[in-house]
Amino acid sequence: MKKLWIIPLFIILVSGCISGAGVQAGDTVKVDYWLTIGGEMIQTTEDSQPIAFTVGRGEVVPGFDSAVLGMSPGQEKSVTLTPDQAYGEIDQENIIETFSKDLPENITVGETITATDESGMTRLVTILEIKNDTALLDFNHPLAGKTLEFRIILVEIVE
Repeated sequence: MKKLWIIPLFIILVSGCISGAGVQAGDTVKVDYWLTIGGEMIQTTEDSQPIAFTVGRGEVVPGFDSAVLGMSPGQEKSVTLTPDQAYGEIDQENIIETFSKDLPENITVGETITATDESGMTRLVTILEIKNDTALLDFNHPLAGKTLEFRIILVEIVE
């Protein structure tokens, strides 16, 4: 009799482990997150709605995608993403010189504006320098070259 009870119990325990595998590629998930760089809070969903994305579709940076794999609802995780796992290193080819007359009036160094690049894509551009007739513009993502620290809570795996 004991063997009859042990085998079904074993099957129930194993099947419970398999169904609780957590997030897998292709799952749509909702997460809350806190992004810091060097201890400074950069962005959070704390006072808003969780973000939703489909894991593995490139909707978030690669390291964030990987970080949620295997997580279960309610689980919290802290991860540090190097530039190659996030927005990449700073690409010097994305820093260009242009005529300052082509910029909006009253623009200042350090300001980030939206601009259209050579391929027609709208991108964020940081003003690095303004001289007499020229300006130096950085078309890299504002978080390129930075190590990102995330605290992530998996809110839901959307069915």
